[in-house]
Amino acid sequence: MSFWAPVLHFLRQTQILRKINAFIERFQIPEWAFLIFLFAFPFFQLFEHSTLWLLPICLFLLLWFVRSCFQALKPKFDFADFLVLLFLLLQISTAFVGAGRAVDSLVAALLTSVWFFARRFFYEENAKKLVFLSSFALLIVSAIGVGQYLFGMAELRWVDAKRFGDIGGRVTSFFDNPNILAVYLLLYFPFSLWATFLPQNKGRWRFFYATTTILCALCILLTWSRGAWLGFAFEILIFLLFHSRKSRYWLRFAPFLLLAVPLLPSNFKARLFSIGDLGESSIRYRLQTWRGTLKMIGAHPVGIGVGERAWRAIYPPFAVSGTKTVMHAHNIFLQVATELGVVGFIVFLILIGIALLYAFRKKNIAALAAISGTLIMGMFDHLWYYPGMLVPFFSMLAFCASNRQKVTKKSCFVDILHEN
Repeated sequence: MSFWAPVLHFLRQTQILRKINAFIERFQIPEWAFLIFLFAFPFFQLFEHSTLWLLPICLFLLLWFVRSCFQALKPKFDFADFLVLLFLLLQISTAFVGAGRAVDSLVAALLTSVWFFARRFFYEENAKKLVFLSSFALLIVSAIGVGQYLFGMAELRWVDAKRFGDIGGRVTSFFDNPNILAVYLLLYFPFSLWATFLPQNKGRWRFFYATTTILCALCILLTWSRGAWLGFAFEILIFLLFHSRKSRYWLRFAPFLLLAVPLLPSNFKARLFSIGDLGESSIRYRLQTWRGTLKMIGAHPVGIGVGERAWRAIYPPFAVSGTKTVMHAHNIFLQVATELGVVGFIVFLILIGIALLYAFRKKNIAALAAISGTLIMGMFDHLWYYPGMLVPFFSMLAFCASNRQKVTKKSCFVDILHEN
């Protein structure tokens, strides 16, 4: 202690830490960092190793959460937080017992840990900022995606040319994969939709949110992801059911939408009617992948580890004919069970159930719709194939489970200096 005594004395006299802390608190540095982080998330995809750009910010937010635990009023650590902590521990444990790389497990755990900060971030004022900035980013992402299709720049490599050669390609916007783009759009679409019908938003604000909603809906369609289409329809259904009494009135017109199906362009109808067609190559491919995945889970109930390397090392012997080169389970629930075992699968299900229950009780319809619709898509795709998608997913999941109470802050630096 004698070594640190002069340092602590200097800090007490100059009050450097107090001034730094006061500056951070006054300008809400962590909160704005998180907001800008979520806004800039899609633009990180422009970098070759985008996940590396996410890690330092996630680490900063995690350290800030740990710092808040030393404050006079600690954040309440409840059962939902315990489940996420257990989920993190299972991710980290695969670094030592799984077949994957340790770095994949640690990166996934760090990205998932954004939950702890996000859950305490979403009190009322910050929720409004999130809706605006996320809608602004959504407007840019959707406009780029729609522009790709209009100017013939949509990706053709994701299309079954024999059956769907006339769809003109699938849009990716800032992402390399149309399905990952669809996940991002589904996570944020309900917020712009909710803001469009918010009574406080009038004039130019309503026009801004309505424009964002329409462009986002169009971009979701142009990803040509049938799982995303189902998730999108489910989000609309959740919104109409729970937004207000007036919104439920519009459900009466749902049967008339069926009458409009014949009026759709032929390529849309072909893609739409292929949902549930067991003879379609993509659907058959998924069914066979699920069969092999279930056999692998039965042989490895404690999990194989996080990451594509673990999957490639373990899956081939269990693969059904024609699926040996598949890189993931094409189902988020089976993927979690594969990577983290049966325990991880149960923890994930309970966490999802609690978050959705929180959102329903708090009437947080936007978050409820976002997670529900995204999970509908997740029944047919791996939502976190790009690991960075853990950040927006667990951020929105935290928004579902938010207690909407602002935590009173007190400097822990001051306490530490006085104690020494």
